[in-house]
Amino acid sequence: MIRRSEIRAAAAICAALVGAGFASGREIETFFSRLGRGSWLGVAAACSGLGFLSYAVMSLARRVRGANFPDLYGGLINGRCRTAMHLVHGLLTLITAAAMIAAGGELGALALDLSGARLIGAAAVLLAGVGLAAAGIPALGWLGLAAAVMIAGVYAALALTQNGRAAFSREGLAAAAPMGLLYAAFNGALAGGVMTAAAREDARPARTGALVALIMLSMLLPANAALLRCDARLRWAALPAVVMTARWGTTGYYTAIALILLAVLTTLGAMLSSLRDQAAALRLKRAPALAICAALAALASVCGFETLVNKVYPVLGWICAFALLSLLLRWPDDSAK
Repeated sequence: MIRRSEIRAAAAICAALVGAGFASGREIETFFSRLGRGSWLGVAAACSGLGFLSYAVMSLARRVRGANFPDLYGGLINGRCRTAMHLVHGLLTLITAAAMIAAGGELGALALDLSGARLIGAAAVLLAGVGLAAAGIPALGWLGLAAAVMIAGVYAALALTQNGRAAFSREGLAAAAPMGLLYAAFNGALAGGVMTAAAREDARPARTGALVALIMLSMLLPANAALLRCDARLRWAALPAVVMTARWGTTGYYTAIALILLAVLTTLGAMLSSLRDQAAALRLKRAPALAICAALAALASVCGFETLVNKVYPVLGWICAFALLSLLLRWPDDSAK
């Protein structure tokens, strides 16, 4: 039997994986849909990879009794690696949290016809994210599950109401599996903190990993289908979901904004929770640590969403993805099942 705690843990991990880029369709186009019909192989590879990484990180976290993701490197490699990962992974989660706050500001500007709408949106998202992080894995899990249901439902409706047809190419098919695995590596590294926290729950790693794969598949299948069936010119829009739902009028416009907002909140809550756990290494209490992390993320968000996502995130993402691979290569023979 699958435990409720395993569903919560898997949904919390997915909450960290699904942010503004995913919900808006931009990330799905970049990694999958642009490859044409061969992208389905990439979807399968990505979901399988994320399920395996969830299982692996949870298992290793239980073995070393890690309080945060960098602790795994201290337990399996050495203290210097742990210190380096505190820096690199901490920066990655901080930049991602900052990007979500900046995205909240952009959504505020899109949704509210008010002076200072961008500031209102950013502040509201920040406060909600802090509350979500303080509530921990249970709250992250249930909100993450709600986000998954909404994303799957909206994209399924979009897929069913469009009649486009994507092309097939051998080049797209050849690139699909590597792109799917790259997607899993980037996002798995980002969600390492939540995976480590999930290991402290009453959740078996293997079943939790399988649930992560299924939840991600339930979102990626309709999302990729919708993007493959839409006009190719729409896929390259800054926010494909907003453009595609425009056919539904005002309702569609605000549905897309709500969809992206929910994904922003879950990712921000997950990142702040991970940062707070890392700050425990500095012997800070949970509440002050969360407040400091939120303040730093808010300060970094001034750089803007595009700068953070397009210039800073890729560098840190590559480093953390390779670091995650190095961790898996240190897998002990008698690791927890």
